[in-house]
Amino acid sequence: MQPIPCRDDACNIRLRTQTLAAIHQVDRVSTNRSAFASACTIIASNYASHARILANSYLEHHPGAKFYVLFVDGAPDGIEFGSEVHLLSPEDLGLRDFFQLCFKYSITELCTAVKPGLLSWLLTAHGEGQIVYFDPDILVTRCLTEMTLALADNDIVVIPHLLDPIPPDGCKPTEQDILIAGAYNL
Repeated sequence: MQPIPCRDDACNIRLRTQTLAAIHQVDRVSTNRSAFASACTIIASNYASHARILANSYLEHHPGAKFYVLFVDGAPDGIEFGSEVHLLSPEDLGLRDFFQLCFKYSITELCTAVKPGLLSWLLTAHGEGQIVYFDPDILVTRCLTEMTLALADNDIVVIPHLLDPIPPDGCKPTEQDILIAGAYNL
C-alpha cells in the first residue's frame, strides 16, 4: 500500500499522557468513500468542545473521512459538529444493560466500558472497514500516514503513551507516573 499524501508534513500529532489511539481494521478493503480510516471518540457532554476540536483536526488532515462521537449521556439539544461528524447515543448502538452500567462505573469508566460496543457497531452494523479510536483530548496536527501504513499490515495497532525514554529531568510525567498509570490508557 502506498503512503497517502498529506497536506501538512511538518507537524506532529501530540500524544499527551493519559491518551491512547487504538486502531482496528476488520478487513483490508475499506468500505469508506475516503482513502482514510473513519475515526471516533467517546465522551460525556461536558467534553463536547474537546471532541469538536479532535473531529475537526482529524477531518482537516483526512479529507473525505467520517468521524463519530458517542455521547454516553446523550448529545445536548441543538449541538452541531458538521456534516462529516456523526453524533451517536448509546441507544443508537443497541447496547444491552447500558442503564445498569451507568450505576456500576464512573463517567470515565463508562466511556471505556462502551468502547468495544461502539467499535463493533461501526465495523459490523455500520459497515466501516477501518476505525481509529482517539481519546477526546487529542489534537491531530498532520496527516497520519504512519497509521495508514500500519493498518495495511496489521489488524490492530495500539500506541503507547510515550514512544521515547523519559529523561530524568524532574518534569512530569516521570517513569514512575507511567508505571502507575500503565503504558497504555484505559
